[in-house]
Amino acid sequence: MNLNELKYKAAEFSDKTFGRDNPPTASIRKLRGEVDELLECFEKGDDPSEEFADCFLLLIDAYRKHFGDDIDLQKLIDDSSDKLDVVSTRSWGEPDEHGVFQHIKEEEDDGDPYDLSVHSAGSDYYNPDVLDINKIERIYDEISLDFAFATTSPDTLNKIKKIFQEKLPEYNVQCDDKNNTLESRNAGQIWIRVTHPRNENYIDVVL
Repeated sequence: MNLNELKYKAAEFSDKTFGRDNPPTASIRKLRGEVDELLECFEKGDDPSEEFADCFLLLIDAYRKHFGDDIDLQKLIDDSSDKLDVVSTRSWGEPDEHGVFQHIKEEEDDGDPYDLSVHSAGSDYYNPDVLDINKIERIYDEISLDFAFATTSPDTLNKIKKIFQEKLPEYNVQCDDKNNTLESRNAGQIWIRVTHPRNENYIDVVL
């Protein structure tokens, strides 16, 4: 069985069991739990084969739900290859206690949604009491799954902006055509800029 045959087989089960209207984010949320079970297998020394399969099936089903039933999974392979080319050019720091590495952020690299940095646009340089990175990061974590497979339409941009404005009333929030170029939209990225109104220091967040 090849990947596309597996996709159709998984789709038949998924749509019949959970309904065709079940969103891709539901599969991603379920995937979170399956990843935890996969980690438990390693901790217990059990065979992880079945848990790997669970994770893989949920991933390709979410991908299929977002891009449509006719999507060729070769696209996912090609996208993965392109991403590998990107990460291969990055510099990497030391591993944490779990063996996890994080790449070292370059000044021109604003594309990593988990790697937030403050851009100082005024004389009053950043301090955490003025621009709260942790709070902004928490909001990102809260909404990232809901918009993981969202289209980059004006309606989506407005929804995201409204959420950030409601949760960050003390800051200015931009999420529109000006900071979401055609190039970034074609890449499936949504950019949100959070700016302090007094000193204009800002953070760019990418979904």
